[in-house]
Amino acid sequence: MPDLHRRFPEPMKADIMKFRPNIIVSDAEKPWEEDYWGEIAIGGAEGAKIECIHNCGRCKSVNIDYETGKPAMDESGKLLAKMQSDRRIDKGVKYSPIFGRYSFLEAGSEGKTVSVGDEVVVTKRNEEHTRFDWKGLATT
Repeated sequence: MPDLHRRFPEPMKADIMKFRPNIIVSDAEKPWEEDYWGEIAIGGAEGAKIECIHNCGRCKSVNIDYETGKPAMDESGKLLAKMQSDRRIDKGVKYSPIFGRYSFLEAGSEGKTVSVGDEVVVTKRNEEHTRFDWKGLATT
């Protein structure tokens, strides 16, 4: 989020809720580190294993003012455009900037509890960006 915040005039910040996250991980070592996560464990190395499969391409819904249901008229209505210059990193969704990962619980992690404040360990890193390739949804 800090990299997105810097794209707005002070004191405005990007709203994380525009991305409709299920899990938010903070304190990564550098911006956009999650682009390379292949697997994480929540609750330590023996915690729930989550496989990070695809990048999450974003659409203009991030520009909506959730209180009015209409496009925001201030700088927050330009969030998608602010991400277009350097976050279009996935040829599978080449017109969409990327923010977040599509991730799924791995077999064997059913029944494990995930709580706010749990330690998150990156247990697998990809050397390259993944490519969104869901049949019928990918652009290439």
